[in-house]
Amino acid sequence: MAVRSASLSSFRKPLYLGNLMIRDSTNNGFYTETLNIYTSMVSHTGGHGNTFTYPLLLKACANLGSMIHGTMIHGHILRLGFQDDLFVQTALVGMYAKCTYVECARHVFDGMAHRSVVSWNSMISAYSRGFFMDAAFSLLKDMWVLGFEPSSPTFVSILSGCSDSDSDSFSFWWQGMSIHCCLIKLGLVYSQVTLANALMGMYVHFSQMEEARKVFDLMDEKSIISWTTIMGGYVKHQSTGIDFIVFLILISGCIQVGDLLLASSVQAFVLKCGCDKEEFIENLLIIMYAKCSDLASARRIFDLIIKKSIFSWTSMIAGYAHSDHPLEALHLFRRLVRTDFRPDGPTVATVISACADIRSISIAQKMEDYISLNGLEFDLQVQTSLIHLYSKCGSIKKAQEVFEKVADKDLTVWSSMINSYAIHGMGKEAIDLFRKMTTTEGIIPYAIVYTSVLLACSHAGLVEDGLKYFISMQKDFGITPKIEHCTCLVDLLGRVGRLDLALDTIQGMPLEAQVQAWAPLLSACRIHGNVELGEIAAVKLLELSPGSSGNYVLMANLHTSFGKWKEAHAMRKLIDGKGLVKECGWSQVEIGGRFHTFAAGNPSRVQLANIYKMLEDLNFTLQEGSYAGQAVTMNNDPLCQFQVILTLLHDLSLSPRTDVISFSPNEETKEALIIVRDFTINNNDASVFLDAQHCCIMKTSLDYLSSLSANDGLSGAMRALISETSTVFAHCSSSYIEANMKIESTASELSRADNLKSDLENNKNQFNDMVASEKELQQKLARLEEMKKELEKQIRTTNANIMASRKELNTTRKRKRGVYVEGKALKAQMDVKEKVPRLQHEHDLAKENQEKIKAEWSEFGEKINKIVVKSAVQD
Repeated sequence: MAVRSASLSSFRKPLYLGNLMIRDSTNNGFYTETLNIYTSMVSHTGGHGNTFTYPLLLKACANLGSMIHGTMIHGHILRLGFQDDLFVQTALVGMYAKCTYVECARHVFDGMAHRSVVSWNSMISAYSRGFFMDAAFSLLKDMWVLGFEPSSPTFVSILSGCSDSDSDSFSFWWQGMSIHCCLIKLGLVYSQVTLANALMGMYVHFSQMEEARKVFDLMDEKSIISWTTIMGGYVKHQSTGIDFIVFLILISGCIQVGDLLLASSVQAFVLKCGCDKEEFIENLLIIMYAKCSDLASARRIFDLIIKKSIFSWTSMIAGYAHSDHPLEALHLFRRLVRTDFRPDGPTVATVISACADIRSISIAQKMEDYISLNGLEFDLQVQTSLIHLYSKCGSIKKAQEVFEKVADKDLTVWSSMINSYAIHGMGKEAIDLFRKMTTTEGIIPYAIVYTSVLLACSHAGLVEDGLKYFISMQKDFGITPKIEHCTCLVDLLGRVGRLDLALDTIQGMPLEAQVQAWAPLLSACRIHGNVELGEIAAVKLLELSPGSSGNYVLMANLHTSFGKWKEAHAMRKLIDGKGLVKECGWSQVEIGGRFHTFAAGNPSRVQLANIYKMLEDLNFTLQEGSYAGQAVTMNNDPLCQFQVILTLLHDLSLSPRTDVISFSPNEETKEALIIVRDFTINNNDASVFLDAQHCCIMKTSLDYLSSLSANDGLSGAMRALISETSTVFAHCSSSYIEANMKIESTASELSRADNLKSDLENNKNQFNDMVASEKELQQKLARLEEMKKELEKQIRTTNANIMASRKELNTTRKRKRGVYVEGKALKAQMDVKEKVPRLQHEHDLAKENQEKIKAEWSEFGEKINKIVVKSAVQD
């Protein structure tokens, strides 16, 4: 939140710190704590809040619905003169509106000299929440007329008011449609989920399911509220536009939401409409009930299907597999194999995923044989699941073999192998494979791949690589870190002791994500001996998730690791006091193809007495035959004697004998015995004595055990063993540390001499490398000089060829012009020659015409002459 009006530097320090505390508690939803902080700030310091403080306080009052505290805060505001501040006035309107005091909210609103869009929204929301819809629409018009552009919360308030009101007035529906038209013009309706949900809810309220369906189909993104709204509408208005597609939407919505009550209503609706015999609907119903964790109903529907398809079998098997019932999924698959159906790739891949939860290498090998016999060894989905299966069974080599056999690897195959390396603690191999995937193969990773990479870095302690990839996934691929990424980063930093960076990472995470991140930090504090930060992490865990018994166990283990036995005992008592149930530890073994599960504190197994009898016989044989001999042969070696005594102590704590332990010790004593056992048996390397923190914890545990009496569950023989253990531990630790100091005093000079020798050798190697490089460069330069001469000769020849070509080009151009002129003359001559026959014909015609005219004229002259002679004779 940005600070308004005055800068932080102008605040008095107590007020500034108080504001920060108020802001944090309000943003985290601890509204009562917000009011307590303000009360403490006013009463102890004599100070008061400011324009930054009171909006937060009013928000807390609004969320608590506390009108009493709200009016008290309002009184403080009036007395201190903050009533004219825009943000304070807006917060007052919102507080009175949420406390259902609409008249008070309107009184404050009318007294505002300046209003913002938020102020208008608060007042419109107050009217809508109180179902004063006419007043809300009127205020919306006034807002628009005064030049304020309504925002998404404005329309959400009005549409919600129309949907929640008891009235089915036609005018409200008409006004709601006008709001829809306005939203379409503004381009808001389909891009904002909350707004689209409110609009859809309005149409459902007025039984306009077709319009609600249109809004639902056009939404860019759908939330759980979107699905429940459209499903609730169809279930409520059962006669409105029902078709096959509607049932698909309803069942798909139940699969998304996972609400069993809603799923039952949808199935009843399907049965009522007679669509329950459709094969696709039946399969979806199986998936729906499996997603709602009702496997009994899913199996009931599966068993009622007369003609089952491969999709029906796959849906039921997937339901068992995804609901942590792998044995049932495997049993159903075995039934499927005995039918006429041939399981396809998706079915087999689903079964393999279930087998991964069983973690049986024999089943994994049988599944691989089945895949080979049925020609599914080239199916990518099957191969990916098989890699995951072998990885979960602890056979990373077999997973590698399957991975290498995949010819055309896609992103999922690479991701599965990277994750396999990660869960086996093979960080370097996981990173190398990731680099090969992204650089050599050019495959773009997605978010889950980076989760595996960060997990690998965490298990291998590769801090620099982990931080690099955490930044790279955002910078290079635009992947926004999710809860899993942040938790892996916290775990990575915690494992290597970077607790300060881990704490900063958690504080930068959203509140809902912090619940998962505090647990690895608490474990890291226990490992690295940071008591203060560990207690802070424990308190945060209990605040954010008070109903988890695991958090109390983690906190008890933290106290135990530092020798705080009373605090640990008190923390374990809180589990019973709060009525929490601690999940018991369990293990599973496979014998003769059957799986046997053992749970701590569960005496219900049939052969439990025989099992304990066998364990006692084995322990007695080991103690009599092995440890006694070791005690004789190792009597002169204090360190070996120390190991033998503590190994015996470990076995005695697991299988008490009446000559050593009189009755079962309490939890604190068991914890101390476990610490002593872990320190010795799990640390065969004597360098553990250099770890001051671990030695301190060991010494505290031994002192605690030494102080116990027979009344605390230990006999004299056990206490004598503990005393001897303490003596041997003190002797070994002091002697080893003294020897280590002597070693360190001489190691420095030896290391310096080794470094000088190494530097000299490196210098010699570098000089030889430079000489070789010089010769190589000289030879290269000579070759380049020869190439230069050859190129210059070629250039000269090329220039001569260019000159000759240009001369020949000019000659050709001259000849072309001469040929062109000659051709033009010949063409003219050809035109005259073509005219000669025509001219000769015309000439001949003219001569004939001339002769004809001449003859006619001669004939006419003779005729005239005759006439003249005749006339003369007559005269």
